Amino acid sequence: MSKSGKNYTKEKITQRNLVEKKKNHPVRLFIKSWDFWGKSFLSFFIFIPIVYFLSDSGTKHILIIIYSCICIPLLPFAKKCSDDIFLHYFSKDIFDEYINGGGAKGGGVLYLMVLIPLIIPLAIGYFVYQIKKYRK
Repeated sequence: MSKSGKNYTKEKITQRNLVEKKKNHPVRLFIKSWDFWGKSFLSFFIFIPIVYFLSDSGTKHILIIIYSCICIPLLPFAKKCSDDIFLHYFSKDIFDEYINGGGAKGGGVLYLMVLIPLIIPLAIGYFVYQIKKYRK
């Protein structure tokens, strides 16, 4: 049916626009990207062994196990937030060379060690920023 048809009303247009806007939410787009899945596998490789090795003495290390279980799904969002912050202050070449690059001068392991205690605040900050940015 053409746009000038009787059933093509403003309500249908606004409803279609709302559905399109909902599909293009930045968090949804990030979850559909390969970057999210790579960071998710990184979180599995970091936290699943921690949970496995500490599960034998679960009563002593219950807080570390709980924190690790919370951080598994939140690490991709926290890493995306911290990557965006670093890319704001440094160029992509420097970021790729020193943080994402391997070798002796690469700081990826140190970067992850600093990131692990800050996962929950960074992930919450990422969600709040994206929601405020989306509503504008």
